[in-house]
Amino acid sequence: MQSHDDILCCSIPVETEKRLELLEIAKARAKGAFQTKDIRSAEKLYSRCIEVADILGTAGVEGKHLLYSNRAAVRLLKCNFQLALDDCEACMDLDAAFIKAHFRKCQALNGLERFEDAVAAAKTALELHVGNKELTEILATAETKLQEAKDKPKKVENPDDYRPKRIEPIAASGAANGGGAEEETSSPSKKKCPSEENAMRGYKKTADGKTTSYFHTELSAEAKALIGDCRPQKLEGSSSTTSTAGGAGSAWNQAGTFEERNFTTWFSEAVKKDVKGKFTIKCKKTPSDESVLSFSVTNVSGNAQITSSRGKLRHLVDCTIELKWKFPVPSTTAGASSATEEGEPPASTTLETTKYCRGTMKLESDGAGEYDINTTAGENQHLAKSLVNQHILQGDRTLQDQVVAKIRAVEAEFRKQNPFAR
Repeated sequence: MQSHDDILCCSIPVETEKRLELLEIAKARAKGAFQTKDIRSAEKLYSRCIEVADILGTAGVEGKHLLYSNRAAVRLLKCNFQLALDDCEACMDLDAAFIKAHFRKCQALNGLERFEDAVAAAKTALELHVGNKELTEILATAETKLQEAKDKPKKVENPDDYRPKRIEPIAASGAANGGGAEEETSSPSKKKCPSEENAMRGYKKTADGKTTSYFHTELSAEAKALIGDCRPQKLEGSSSTTSTAGGAGSAWNQAGTFEERNFTTWFSEAVKKDVKGKFTIKCKKTPSDESVLSFSVTNVSGNAQITSSRGKLRHLVDCTIELKWKFPVPSTTAGASSATEEGEPPASTTLETTKYCRGTMKLESDGAGEYDINTTAGENQHLAKSLVNQHILQGDRTLQDQVVAKIRAVEAEFRKQNPFAR
């Protein structure tokens, strides 16, 4: 396993830029440790990230809730349910609508056997994320466990259960008949049969007359039929074994051993081509406020591979997707006055200009098939604050749903690829 002492044991720099650099390195290390199942290192690295983010203050607030959520996931794997619950609540203090924090909080409460609290937490989460499949399933699990706990009969303790058991000696069978025991002891020089002598020496005779170990077990005819002929079989040179992997390995790989194909370029081009579009957004409070939001991918980094081993295909994606979004915000400004006929006051003209509210979105795969999403709104956010909060940063998160749906479509197409087909 990789040593992370250079991150965990170093002193935190004074300069803000170096602190941010340390934070990014620690986040990357923590993510890698989690993906390689190095749970102890992942927990320490995420704790280091939170420590640096706390020192940064406002400069390190962006994405801080993800650090608590990821550390909660690590602690759930270690069955540290109380610490995981604390991290989930800290994450929800920073982002009350973050769905993973709600889900992992329910998992932690189930682990602590606080089933009533788990049911209440799941219902609260479903009010924010109506119809979510994972939350619905964990609500059903919590309700089932709660009912089982109520139906389980309480054990009535009996003091006798804690007393040591006294072992009574078994009386000789001949003692009850009177004189039988005396008869056994009166003939110590009784000669043993040959089979008993062989048993004492550790040998015995088999049915075919052979002498073998006393612990040798004779197989019945039925057992021999089930086992079959265990003798080594000679392989003929002409009988070549063909792979039964169902086309999941290349033509030369008859044994079905591990193979890998790089699909990073294919996945990157597919994301840039398909993850874009536009849709209409409206404000719930003032339905007259509406606009058309467009988005497109600016960069895709990471890798995508397809592996084959023993006839089984695996499609692996570990990437970061960056995109930009914008929508027009109409506004009016007063123009210069124009002259009219002599004796009349000049008439003012109103010029209509269009400004754009812009921002970015960053999606990072977490190694478990999900994405950690960071959305920022920059230019002219104040001109359309209600639309931004409702569809982008909070509320319905319409933009996030649109983007994730298109990425899922690309992933579905990626899973159809089979470079090993023959």
